[in-house]
Amino acid sequence: MLLSEAIEALAVATIADGRSLATAEGYRSKLAQLGAFLGDVPAEQVTVTDLRRFVADLRGRETRYAHTAARPEVIGGLSMATVASHVRSFKRLFKWLHEEGLIASNPALRIKQPKVPRGEPKAYAVEDLQRLLQATAGSDPVNLRNRAIILFLADTGCRVAGLAGLQVADLDMSKQLAKVTEKGSKTRKVPFSEPTRAALAAWLAIRPSETSHV
Repeated sequence: MLLSEAIEALAVATIADGRSLATAEGYRSKLAQLGAFLGDVPAEQVTVTDLRRFVADLRGRETRYAHTAARPEVIGGLSMATVASHVRSFKRLFKWLHEEGLIASNPALRIKQPKVPRGEPKAYAVEDLQRLLQATAGSDPVNLRNRAIILFLADTGCRVAGLAGLQVADLDMSKQLAKVTEKGSKTRKVPFSEPTRAALAAWLAIRPSETSHV
């Protein structure tokens, strides 16, 4: 069984077992990157060394979103939460293949699950972000505001409190930087992408002018 076939078989089994479509799509999305890294090789030929090379590649990446059309690629490595989600996905795949008798041994058994530092947010599924953006596709004020909020939070990883306190003066639209204040009085600058800049500009153009907050 080729790796692509194994991934699809897991997704089908996941749905048949009563799990959500989003869970199955999450497996497809994460495991597709494993397939892109290793090639569409027979699943039984994947070794623990192959999987370790993939994890090392994930940890060594210098950009994010390079493997999805949902958002533009940006500078910055993958979070440990994202790396951990990839490891969970392939550990699930090979555990399931072994349980089903489709492979003789489980090459992922000795791969350690990365520890996500306390307080680091869990990675969101790209499909979930796409759904949120589709739900705010209109040009009315509420949709423009919500789209800007969603993109800003997803892009910067800032806390909701940081966004809630954001003022127009905190935005540098030309440099695509924002100054956010979180955890009381801690201030930091966060970059945002061109789609987020465009969404913010669309909202700022129509937002009520009597407030200084974004």
